[in-house]
Amino acid sequence: MREFFESNRKWRKTLTNLMDRHAEMLVGYKQVDHVIDQCSQVGNELMHILNQWQKLDDELVTQFKVEDEELPTKQSAADEAYASLLLKEQPKDITKKFTLKHYQLVGVSWLSLLQRRGLGGILADEMGLGKTAQVISFLTHLRDRGVRGPHLIIVPSSTLENWLREFEVWSPTMRVQPYYGNQKERIDSQYDLMRGIQRGRIDAIVTTYNLATGAKADRNFLRKIGPQTLILDEGHMVKNMMSARYGHLMAIESPFRLLLTGTPIQNDLMELLSLLSFIMPKIFEGSVASFGKLFKARVGVNSSDANYLSESRIVRAQRMMAPFVLRRRKRDVLKDLPKKYEKIIFCEPTTSQREISKKLIQASKAQYLQELREQKATGTTTGTTTGTTMTGASIATAISAATSTAAPGAVASAGSNLLMQLRKVADHPLLFRRLYTDALIKRMAREIMRETQYIDANIAYIQEDMSYMSDYELHLLCMKFPSIRQHALPSDAWMDAGKVQRLASLLTELKAGQHRVLIFSQFVMVLDILESVLRTEKHLFVRMDGSTPVVERQSMIDRFNNEPDLFVFLLSTKAGGFGINLT
Repeated sequence: MREFFESNRKWRKTLTNLMDRHAEMLVGYKQVDHVIDQCSQVGNELMHILNQWQKLDDELVTQFKVEDEELPTKQSAADEAYASLLLKEQPKDITKKFTLKHYQLVGVSWLSLLQRRGLGGILADEMGLGKTAQVISFLTHLRDRGVRGPHLIIVPSSTLENWLREFEVWSPTMRVQPYYGNQKERIDSQYDLMRGIQRGRIDAIVTTYNLATGAKADRNFLRKIGPQTLILDEGHMVKNMMSARYGHLMAIESPFRLLLTGTPIQNDLMELLSLLSFIMPKIFEGSVASFGKLFKARVGVNSSDANYLSESRIVRAQRMMAPFVLRRRKRDVLKDLPKKYEKIIFCEPTTSQREISKKLIQASKAQYLQELREQKATGTTTGTTTGTTMTGASIATAISAATSTAAPGAVASAGSNLLMQLRKVADHPLLFRRLYTDALIKRMAREIMRETQYIDANIAYIQEDMSYMSDYELHLLCMKFPSIRQHALPSDAWMDAGKVQRLASLLTELKAGQHRVLIFSQFVMVLDILESVLRTEKHLFVRMDGSTPVVERQSMIDRFNNEPDLFVFLLSTKAGGFGINLT
């Protein structure tokens, strides 16, 4: 009987928890409906103004997707005022060296309209359509209208210098200051910046996400600025209202908030509500807590009803967001733009790559079968057998079989995922340790102890460290210390990869055609190898990755733009993936 009551008690508790989650979810959805209705009411006037703009300019039909049969169609007394909000020429303080294109004037007009109405927005034009120029023109237009700063622009570290440069180019009379540097430099600049703001001598401040969401002292300073406008470059950084980053940025109060992104907004209720809550905090005031409960409640509730409730709100939210999101594509606004071509080239692996891949797969299969045998012997079939996962030792064993030299533990950064290891093989064999045998490493460990840095080191530790390094890392080590330099790899070692060999032939063709090349990679070590490749092929290049100091990045970009002899720009996808202008 005791077991029965205990079981019954657990069942009641589970049922109660489930009912509580459903109740919280329904309350959250009710709140979603409420704020969507509020936003729809606010957006109706906006949609009407956009309709009036369309009547004035046929080109706007493809730029604003205004499709609402309920919008008023009769001319009102305010229609003339609405028409006057559409800028016919660029702000007077924008440099005469450049002229804003028509769609960019529309963008500035739209931003000004939102700001006048006390609403936020998302400028989501495709990359390359000049979002930075539109924002600078908008801020210049605000100054022309008598709206004083400061305006705060938060950007990725890699684009800070570019933003400062673009202000100089487009609006040289705008007084813009960076908030960046080491801790002492930032502390020293805080007083100067606050004094400049109080005396009306600063129009805008540009800083980075790292500072705006980092140390408390920096966050407090940026809040004290009290910006008239808060602009987030790469605005998808605030697509998750449950994150600490979102909370830190939301704490910076401003009458007008603008997000910039080249990424289309996704069909995700969390993302939609997070973005809307950020750009229009007054409308969403008090709702964020309910949304948080909603998303927590949805975890563990696996029902088609819950999915339907979410999907129906997504459709409504997307429709309601139309006036607050402006996204143009190149093919719609740049009629004379050359067609973009994408070509996927398949590269034949070298013999080394084939051997390593084969042994990795064989080792993974052997490990999988061994796990099955062990489970069968112990009678524990948990269904958790990974199949394609491998330990560092098993990967090293696979390469050992391929080379008959390396021992277990011989792979640099040995991973547990077979697919990742195969991906590394496809990139380059030097990402593994294969050429530097255990015997050679033992000899190198003895020889390197002649260096001052290693004279008191433990030879066993040196040998162990070397055993986990890749061939290319060991090559770099050899190049660093004269005592082991004789063991450095010959140049044909980094040419031993299918992708590298195909790249070498492509570069020869492209140079002959007077083209210039950008090469991106997610792996910094691959960029290291490509540096050796480019030197071997005698190609001039520059390189930028996460380790490149922020203050040097813009000058590096300027070098590539201004020096035609620089043939290749090597970039990591993270450091060079957005906000960089290269010609």
